[in-house]
Amino acid sequence: LDASAALNGLTLGAGQTLAGANGAIILGNVTNGPGSTFNVGNGGPGLITVGSLAMSGSTNIVVLGSDPTDMSGAVNSLVQDNGNLTLTGVNTFIISPLAFLNTSTPYTVLTYSGTLSGVSANLKAVCTNPQYTLLFLDPSTTPGSLEIIVTGTPETLLWQGGAPSAPHVWDQSTPNWMNPASSLYGQYYVNGDAVIFDDTAVTNVVNVASTINNTTVQAMTFSNSVLNYTLTGAGGLSGSLD
Repeated sequence: LDASAALNGLTLGAGQTLAGANGAIILGNVTNGPGSTFNVGNGGPGLITVGSLAMSGSTNIVVLGSDPTDMSGAVNSLVQDNGNLTLTGVNTFIISPLAFLNTSTPYTVLTYSGTLSGVSANLKAVCTNPQYTLLFLDPSTTPGSLEIIVTGTPETLLWQGGAPSAPHVWDQSTPNWMNPASSLYGQYYVNGDAVIFDDTAVTNVVNVASTINNTTVQAMTFSNSVLNYTLTGAGGLSGSLD
């Protein structure tokens, strides 16, 4: 999309949405005004390139995967701004996890090559999965990029198993859990969660993966009378057992 010939480039107003799939390039200036939406990746991962970007009270839809180092658009959504970045108002980034999120390394959701006008108060990050809490790093400390750190909020999860990729595995990257509070299936275990094993599971064989070795479980409760559980694997757990 070539907006370079327009006097003010491409400007989005209230109720308008700009969506771009991986590899999309917008030549010229882009202004996301109040009430506008920028769908980065159009529902999936994607690298979107713009000439320069101004955001003023806009909503930005982003997806993130398990690898925070991906800057190609293959795993995460990313805006590449080849000019200045101007932030006014409160710009909300709505993050949808496509897999478990990494809680040790920040995710980059936008890069820019020019100068930054704006502060932390102009940025807000929220997650569609209540299991995670997101926070923008102070952009003055991350010149050239906007970065988000992820923390996992402890939840109580019910073992289900049966995930097509690994139906018996207990790790942080396989959705073998259900959140009984929200009735959401396909949840991921995060270090510190409380877990329950009852008679509703698809499988009673649980393989504790080595990747969660020395994981601290807030509480592990067995509330089963029919299924007899077998826990195997190279992982290690600690915490209270009920």
